[in-house]
Amino acid sequence: MLKWFFLSNILLIASCVLVKVSPELKSKAPTDNILTAGTAVLSNKKIALQFLSSFGAPGNGPGELNHSTAITYDFKGRILIADAGNHRIVIFDSLGHYLSEFGGFGSQDGQFQELTDLVAKNDFFIYTVDSQNRCLQRFEADGKFLLKIENVEFKRPFAVTFAPSGEMYVLDQERCKVFVFDEFGRRKFDFGEFGTGEGQMINPQKIVFFKEKIFVTDQGNGRVAVFSRLGRYLTNLGKNILHSPVGLKIAPNGNLLVTDTGTSSIVVLNSFGQLMSSFSTELKEPIDLVLVGENKLYVLDRIGGYVAGFRIE
Repeated sequence: MLKWFFLSNILLIASCVLVKVSPELKSKAPTDNILTAGTAVLSNKKIALQFLSSFGAPGNGPGELNHSTAITYDFKGRILIADAGNHRIVIFDSLGHYLSEFGGFGSQDGQFQELTDLVAKNDFFIYTVDSQNRCLQRFEADGKFLLKIENVEFKRPFAVTFAPSGEMYVLDQERCKVFVFDEFGRRKFDFGEFGTGEGQMINPQKIVFFKEKIFVTDQGNGRVAVFSRLGRYLTNLGKNILHSPVGLKIAPNGNLLVTDTGTSSIVVLNSFGQLMSSFSTELKEPIDLVLVGENKLYVLDRIGGYVAGFRIE
C-alpha cells in the first residue's frame, strides 16, 4: 500500500517507466582546478576547498547534461541529476561514471517538461518537481514511477524538502509561498508571500529542512530566508553578502553552503549568517550542490553541463 494518500485536490496515479542504461561516458568535463580564488574570513574557523575532479559533458547523449537544475545523493551512494533540458534524471556512481537514466518529455506519468528539483529520501524513494506540469512525482530507486502529486493551488512548484517526521514542504516560486502537507498528503498550511520585507520572498529557488527550521534561498532579495517548521518567520541570513543565491545545503555543524550565480562562487555562512569563506570559481552557472558525508562537495554547473567535485578541508 502506498504510504502517501492525497485527499481533496491531490491526485495519485500509479504506473511505471522504463529505465535506460547505457555504456560508461567518457567525460569531457574540465580536469584542471576550477577554483580561481578562496577567502577564509573567520581565521579561527578556516575552511578550504580542494578541487578533486569533474564529470559530465554538455549535450543530450548518455551521461551528458543540458541546463540541469538540481543534484542529490542517494542511499546507494549514487549521484542523481535533474537534467532539465533533456527531460530526464541522470544517474552517476560516486566516482562520476554514468550508470543510467529515466524519464522523457511529456505530461504523462514518469515524464517531465520542466524539472526544477529532485530529492532522494532515506526511505529509498526519489521525488521530482516539475514546474511546467505543476506536479511532483515519486519514483523507486530504479526509476519506476509510483505516483503523481498535484494540487490546484500550485502555480509553479519549484523545490521540495521533507521533515524527518514525513511532512512535505513544497516551494511555489510564482506565489512565493511554501505549502506544507502531512505524511499522508493532507494539506496543513502555507506561509510566505511576495515582497522585500520579513517573511517575504522574490524568485525563491531552493528549500531545505534542518533542525526544525526551513531555509529558502531568496534569490531576488539576495538572502536566505529562515522560518520555523510551522512557518513563522525567524530571520534572514547573508544579506549584503550574497548576490544571487540559488543552491543551498546545510552541513551537520549548521554551516550553510550556497551557490551564488551572481558571482559564480561558493559561499559558506555560519549558522548566524556570518561569512566564513567565499570561493570564486570558473563555473559558468553554479546552480546547485550536494554535500556527501562531511567533506565532499559536488557542484552542478547548469550552463557548463558538468559536475565539479571538491574536498572540504
